[in-house]
Amino acid sequence: MSDRLISLFLTSLLLTACGGPAATVGDRQQSPIEDSQQYSVGDRQQLRAQEPGEQALMHLWFALSDVDPAVRVQAVSQLTEFTDESVADLLSYAFIDPHWSVRLEVVDSLGFIAEDRALSLLGVALTDFRNEVREAAVEACSGIGGDAAAMILSTALVDADVEIREEALYALQEIGGSVAQGLLQQALSDDDEDLRQLAVELLQRTPKSDFQ
Repeated sequence: MSDRLISLFLTSLLLTACGGPAATVGDRQQSPIEDSQQYSVGDRQQLRAQEPGEQALMHLWFALSDVDPAVRVQAVSQLTEFTDESVADLLSYAFIDPHWSVRLEVVDSLGFIAEDRALSLLGVALTDFRNEVREAAVEACSGIGGDAAAMILSTALVDADVEIREEALYALQEIGGSVAQGLLQQALSDDDEDLRQLAVELLQRTPKSDFQ
């Protein structure tokens, strides 16, 4: 991470110390992404010294701590327009947001960062208290695919919500491979009869090579 982005990270830590995402920064009539009045003189001088892309990222740093969750969701969605490695750090920061809609947007944006970082956050998302976030995490794991994603879905197989467990079974069948099929076999002992039957049906569709 560059010195400038390290500076932005320290700014983010300061915002976290003051309350983290959604810290009270006063009601605004404009989006903080556009409203330069939110910044101190020093902040504005730093912005002018940066390249346009870095300026945009700094705006998003501040937007991720706005009092309005809709603004924070917008900031997360705009992060997908960048390819800088710092985007993964920003998404990790946004994932501690207290509003579920922001966390959901983070999960939906994880396809834009390195797979290992994405899977790490998805592992956390699968324990979120909101069903919407956990369901999105299951879908994201299915999209990533591979044994690592299948292993993370083991968390969803013991979810208290039967619908999440059902989605996890479909995701595992979609991912395929020996790890996924091993987890499908574990689902044969699920407490829910319908899920046990679903596991049987999905296993019957599985190529024999996946069991090797």
